[in-house]
Amino acid sequence: MPTFERDGLVLSYEDLGGPRERTVVFLHGLLLSSEMMLPIARAFHGDFRPVLLELHGHGKSSRPVEGTHYSMKTFGLDAIALLDHLGAERAGFFGTSLGADVSLAAMLENPERVAGAVLEMPVLERGAKFARRMFRPVAAMLRRRSAPRALALAARRLPDLRFYPGFKESLAVLAANPVSGAAVIEGLLATAEEGHSWEEIERCPVPALVIGHPRDPLHTFGDADELARRLPNGRLVRARSILELRLRPERIVGASKQFLNRCFGETAGRATA
Repeated sequence: MPTFERDGLVLSYEDLGGPRERTVVFLHGLLLSSEMMLPIARAFHGDFRPVLLELHGHGKSSRPVEGTHYSMKTFGLDAIALLDHLGAERAGFFGTSLGADVSLAAMLENPERVAGAVLEMPVLERGAKFARRMFRPVAAMLRRRSAPRALALAARRLPDLRFYPGFKESLAVLAANPVSGAAVIEGLLATAEEGHSWEEIERCPVPALVIGHPRDPLHTFGDADELARRLPNGRLVRARSILELRLRPERIVGASKQFLNRCFGETAGRATA
């Protein structure tokens, strides 16, 4: 995978090719790699230029072991630095879970760089309460001396998960440096209160397609629904389940491509006005 640097961090990405003015950045979930987004990104190839970024602390990118390196805003800087590296003035975004929150951070901090964003399963106020309870024990486990062996064993024995490609490989990478995974979680939890307010979200002009689904305490439908309502140019798509985009992607991918086509068309119109 090619790399570029941001503030001493080496960031990995994969560029599937296509017109620079129709670049779409795909962002993965927490402690996973860009491979989880690859099947979706491939569905966009031809009409768009899909680029898959591995945020620092993930995949083949730099993995600092200090929690101070990690926050939603610093992950957003990774994404904007990728656009600078690619020479893309603006891009679309497609993020899942952590990737959705990072996409939201990018569009709030740098709205002029984001043509539009597809935000699948964002974790906001409601989901954050569950995340704190869920991930603090995970971070503690990752700091145990037994973590490398346990993670390596799980990576060897776990079957391939068709709905989350690259999961086994992500476990193996985490086994080599579990403290960095703990630092990612600790950094995000420590800076959770510094997140963007609903007032900022209500002023954000960037179009967003928010994908939510029912019966998930982490990626709550309430978070997705409220985000879509609060964004001035937000629209909600209700997924049938947490796995619809992974197992039967046609409906959501089709809606996402139509949405981003409109976003790029509006961007071109503004550029020529």
